[in-house]
Amino acid sequence: KVRDPRPLINVCDRFGYIEEMTRYFMKNGQWKFVEGFLQRINPNRTPQVVGVLLDLDYKEDAIKKLILSVKNTTPIAELVAEVQKRGRIKILLEMLESKVADGVTDADVHSGLAMVYTDLNINAEHFLLTNVYYDSRVVGPFCEKRDPYLAYVAYRRGVCDSELFELCLRHQLYKELSKYLVDREDSDLWAKALNPNNQHRKLIIDQVTNVALMEVKEPEKVASTIKAFLEAQMPEILIQLLEKLTLDSSSSSFARNQNLQNLLILTSMKTDKKRVPELIRRLDNYAGDEIATIAIESELYDEAYLIYHKMERYDLAVGVLVDHVQDLKRAEEYAMKNDLPAVWSRLGLAQVEAGKITEGINSIMKAQDFTIYEKVINASIESGNDKDFEAVVKYLKLARNKVQDVRAVDTEIVYALCRTKRLPELEEFVKRPHAANLDDVTERCLDDENWLAARFMCKLTKNFAKLAAVYVHMGDLEEALKYAKQA
Repeated sequence: KVRDPRPLINVCDRFGYIEEMTRYFMKNGQWKFVEGFLQRINPNRTPQVVGVLLDLDYKEDAIKKLILSVKNTTPIAELVAEVQKRGRIKILLEMLESKVADGVTDADVHSGLAMVYTDLNINAEHFLLTNVYYDSRVVGPFCEKRDPYLAYVAYRRGVCDSELFELCLRHQLYKELSKYLVDREDSDLWAKALNPNNQHRKLIIDQVTNVALMEVKEPEKVASTIKAFLEAQMPEILIQLLEKLTLDSSSSSFARNQNLQNLLILTSMKTDKKRVPELIRRLDNYAGDEIATIAIESELYDEAYLIYHKMERYDLAVGVLVDHVQDLKRAEEYAMKNDLPAVWSRLGLAQVEAGKITEGINSIMKAQDFTIYEKVINASIESGNDKDFEAVVKYLKLARNKVQDVRAVDTEIVYALCRTKRLPELEEFVKRPHAANLDDVTERCLDDENWLAARFMCKLTKNFAKLAAVYVHMGDLEEALKYAKQA
């Protein structure tokens, strides 16, 4: 036994023979030299010395006491590594807690304490969730060997995306991974999870749609998730997800979220058109006008009609039926069911434009709409059907007191009476004050070769020259000669 250990200590410390020196002193029962070396000469060698003491199965209390005596000078990370290799990390509990109590914020200290708490199961999850100093990438691998969920907690706290992702796949922590994906809002991580080559993708998606997203309260996290599925080009899954949020969600904020409802309907329009009518009926807070416009552009006319009807925009609904579905019979049934002026007016205009003048005028009169009299007049002239002019007369007589251009209306009333050969009624009409352009009607009757009406109009306007010509066409040469002389 050496009595003065200093020469031996100096040589061994200088050339790295710490293990051999420690074993030598312990073999000879010279514990005090081991203590003196660490406490007074080189506390940085504590990890190697403690490792040897553990290998020699030396008294644990003595080792703890030795570690405490050099707690402020020993390299913690190396010490933790040495005792961890030997499965004896719990012996550091007192020392690490003491340093934390002293206010030390060093990551190595807190990482070591996290490992100790995990190993001893001392409120490990709470510590991992609340402590802000430990290194998640150091603690995570240690926890994984004991409890993968605690490793997940550590990686989540440290925002260790790659490590957490691989951990969850290795241990099938799909629920935890799905929650992290939703909370993290990271497009690159989402792309990795939804990559078609990821064999775990379906299981992750199931957890996202059934669990993770249903627990979210923040709209921005929902938006990020939806964006991820859009970028991954997975419309079918997106529809399922949106249906859960808007139709099955207990959260009223998401159930009535307009953007989500809009996206659900629009996505269904592209991928599952049969689903759209049901969605239109069940949802109640989408942007109806915009969605209906897109539906029309996509030739989903019945869907646009349903939207307008649900919005109580009955005039637009019947407009879809007449303009796009082009079913006037169905539109008429709709107008009868929803007996409103705007609906009858829209139907009437469509009927008039389709050449169904009489039916159209009847519909317009039900609406009491006299703003479209010009279109009625032009359509009846283009039609050229004398029977239609009977309805025109009825409509224009009601319109003449409600429009500004009375001259145009009165002129067409006179012309319509001429076309229907209702000359006694025409005679009564012109006896009363009116603004009709009689010369214009006369010329039109001549052009139409409506000789009876033309004769009446020529006499009324005292146009004897043209009246003579009318009598020639009628075969009454005696009267023709008489009016020719007057002319």
